Parts: sequence; C-alpha cells; structure tokens
Amino acid sequence: MRLTLHQLRLLLAVSREGSVTRAAQRLHLTQPTLSAQLRQLAEQVGLPLYERIGRRLHLTAAGAAVVDTAARLELEFAQLDETLAGLRGDAGGRLRLAVVSTAETFIPRLLGEFRRARPAVEVSLVVLNRDAVLRRLADNLDELYIMSRPPGAPVVSATPFLSNPLVVIAGAGHPLAGRRAIPPAALAAEEFVLREPGSGTRQAAEAFFAAHGV
Repeated sequence: MRLTLHQLRLLLAVSREGSVTRAAQRLHLTQPTLSAQLRQLAEQVGLPLYERIGRRLHLTAAGAAVVDTAARLELEFAQLDETLAGLRGDAGGRLRLAVVSTAETFIPRLLGEFRRARPAVEVSLVVLNRDAVLRRLADNLDELYIMSRPPGAPVVSATPFLSNPLVVIAGAGHPLAGRRAIPPAALAAEEFVLREPGSGTRQAAEAFFAAHGV
C-alpha cells in the first residue's frame, strides 16, 4: 500500500470540516474531484474510511487511524521545516494562528503590528467557528489560538487580553429598545438571529438563557 501525503491531507481536511463540500472549498477542489480521490484512497486502504450519519461524516476506525497518522506527519513536516530554517540561519520562523470569527474585528490590527515588529516571521491565519478551532487545537496544528472561552480539555495555557461583551440588538421601534435594564425573562418571547451551532457566540447565548431559565 502506497499512500501519498497529498492523499492523507485530503482525508484530514474532510475530518476537520466534517463535510466533503466544505473540505473541497477549503482545498480549492471541486466536490466530485475530492470525492473521487477519497474513493481511490479507500480502495488503496481496502477499508471504508468514513460513513454518513445524518448530515455529518464520521470516520470509521480505519479512517481515524489514517487521520491520526496524517496529523502527526503534518506536524512533523512543519517542525522539520522550522528546524531546517534554523540551520539555514533564517531569523524568521513561522507563526500559525487559528482564531474564531469574532477575532476578525481586531486580529488584522494586531497582526499588522506584529509584522512591523517581526517582518521576517511567516504568518498564516485561519478564521473558523469555535468547534473547528477546537479540532485544530486537538490536532496541535497551530502555535496560537484565539477564542472567547478556553476549553476544559485539552489542558492549555490561556491568557485573557480583551473583553468580549455580548449585547442584544433590536430595531429602534422595538418595545424593548431604549430601556436601560431588561430582565432576561423579558426576552423569552422574542425571536433571535443567532450564529450557527458550534459557534462560541451561540454557546455563550444559550448558556446565558439556560442559566436564567429562558
């Protein structure tokens, strides 16, 4: 059995995205092309690599084994790249960041300041929802992660550096608009536009409502 690093990265992307469609978009491939390459990979392995349950893809035992190896190889290649850069005397290095979408409001300014201070450092950035960032954290793919609440597992070193208040917004003509203090119960009958499941903003809102019995 001869598997290429490219093939392993395809399944790794599907695992992280939970969808062939989203993985194809991330890899800049068409969905039929990615599906065909995944079928070829499964044929080479000789076992099914994933199955559909509901709307999500779930790895089989064989798929999980392939993804685990792919993640370790990806990390080792990144470490090799950094080691070789050090041996060549490159002063730059690499900084990989994965941030939740809320960070889009301030991360460009911070990265701009960092680049001015460290112009030789190669910076890569991915912006995802909380669940996707946590998957990257579990796979140890980046040096730095920015999110609103650090996870309970795996154990990480977290440093708060910005407040992230959440507020309820309504039109000027809404009955609650203009009130300075609104009890949570007053929101029970209201309709909301919320982020998608897996978003930290949505989780924070749901936790707030649950804590107040709304």
